[in-house]
Amino acid sequence: MEGWKIKKIEELSKTTSGGTPSRKNKEYYCGDILWVKSGELEDNYIINTEEKITQDAVKNSSAKLFPKGTILMAMYGATVGKTAILNKEATTNQAVCGIFPNNDNFNNEFLRYQLIFKREDFLKQRYGGAQPNISQTIIRNFEVAIPPLPEQRKIAHVLNTVQKAIEQQDELIRTTTELKKALMQKLFTEGTRGETQKETEIGLMPESWEEKKVGDLSKLYTGGTPSTKNEDYYNPKEITWMKSGEITGKRIKSVSNFISNEGMNNSNARLLPINSVVIALNGRGKTRGTTAILDFECTCNQSVVCILPNSKDELNIEFLHYYLSYLYEFIRNLTGSNDRSGLSMSKIRLIPLMVPEIKEQIKIGNTLQFLDDKIEFHDKKKQTLTDLFKTMLHEMMTGQCRVHELEFEKIEEIQ
Repeated sequence: MEGWKIKKIEELSKTTSGGTPSRKNKEYYCGDILWVKSGELEDNYIINTEEKITQDAVKNSSAKLFPKGTILMAMYGATVGKTAILNKEATTNQAVCGIFPNNDNFNNEFLRYQLIFKREDFLKQRYGGAQPNISQTIIRNFEVAIPPLPEQRKIAHVLNTVQKAIEQQDELIRTTTELKKALMQKLFTEGTRGETQKETEIGLMPESWEEKKVGDLSKLYTGGTPSTKNEDYYNPKEITWMKSGEITGKRIKSVSNFISNEGMNNSNARLLPINSVVIALNGRGKTRGTTAILDFECTCNQSVVCILPNSKDELNIEFLHYYLSYLYEFIRNLTGSNDRSGLSMSKIRLIPLMVPEIKEQIKIGNTLQFLDDKIEFHDKKKQTLTDLFKTMLHEMMTGQCRVHELEFEKIEEIQ
């Protein structure tokens, strides 16, 4: 790359690591000096930390005060290889390497993007057992490609612009998700008219809402798994087949598994109609008790229950989905204290179902669906920007795209 030079990091900057003040002295952790742990490095900017230490803690440990602008890199732990830039002076623990700014040699934003781009090369040099580490020696001897300082600044500006646009989408997703959560709490306790409440077994509900059970207003079905010993049951891939792990709370628009017609006919799998509400009976993590709406016909395994309203004039599917989502913790607790226990169709059938008149159900369902659509829109935009960032990072760090070729007006419009 014309005008670029290959340099070791130690030729550009000094590096050092931090330290951990004695945990036996609790007063050390009652200060106002930021103390960064490796788990807080997420290719981000550090403006605050989970823990803070005192001046005495710094004096009586190997912790060191790093200046604003220092690049941090995690040397071990779950975030090994991840980076951050200090937006104010801070200390770190011994799992973090500080790469000190030198405005005459490099732009810290550019170098940080180089480290992100080269992360896989760093990780290949890890050593150790269950949690391999990278060392300061590896960091110091690591080679990066450096263009002239003006070009570094321009590249950093372009990539920062895209990253800020991604962060804006993250913030919109976060605020809309919080709004949805607050609105669900209000709508399912006060209704759309803010009416008087009554106490029920699942908490406060609007006075006019009728107390039913899920099984009173809907039919429930589950599925099955064709024998894995018969390959013909899975080939050809003719019918979509859903597992509980594919229920994430969002509308289901596609699944990754398929079975053959023969597989469905020779098992308990059955075709679930479009616009069914599905709920996971079990699954890893927080899957159990999660609901979604099917956007297409699909079969499922025995870990999924389909809930199909008897009449659309009695029960709106969007309302049912969001109502069951609101009762997520209540539904999970139906299995008792054993986290490995699954739900059952009989338990789902007996879930309390508080229902307003159908017009109010539709209004609640549409309101919450609008917010979900907004979250999905920003999710897609974030993914598009993330893909753009990855492409630009690769092209700019390999010289395939030079900053003088870019139209900066269009770059600014990304925000």
